[in-house]
Amino acid sequence: MGSEPYSASGWADVMTAFDANRRAGQARYLDFHFFGGAANDIARTATAYVHRDSLFSVNYRVLINDPAQVTDEAKAVANAWADHGFATIDPLSNGETYQNWMDPSLKDWKASYYAENYSRLTRIKSKYDPYRFLRFPQSIGA
Repeated sequence: MGSEPYSASGWADVMTAFDANRRAGQARYLDFHFFGGAANDIARTATAYVHRDSLFSVNYRVLINDPAQVTDEAKAVANAWADHGFATIDPLSNGETYQNWMDPSLKDWKASYYAENYSRLTRIKSKYDPYRFLRFPQSIGA
């Protein structure tokens, strides 16, 4: 996520990473989701949504259209391309990630998804879900 606009050279790097290592049979997407406006008028700690100072999010996505082409090698190429894209935008980002696009390989996901709200969200979840019915590897309280 970005709290500041990217520079022209930053956008050039984003597009170079997007165009790299093309592979037949793979549809590659560069998603832009714009935030800001009235959503950013609310304090970061007022709700579960912490990304109040973010202006946008950039996402690299891959789709292998033909099920016959979904091989281990094709998946490795797709993952390497996406990893390179995210490595390109990481230095340009504010270090946060929109939790609706969870990444199982994200190392510090608690801080990236929830930042300073994580400890409060953990307390709330333990109150309303004491038996941990709602759980998965990157769920609050995991």
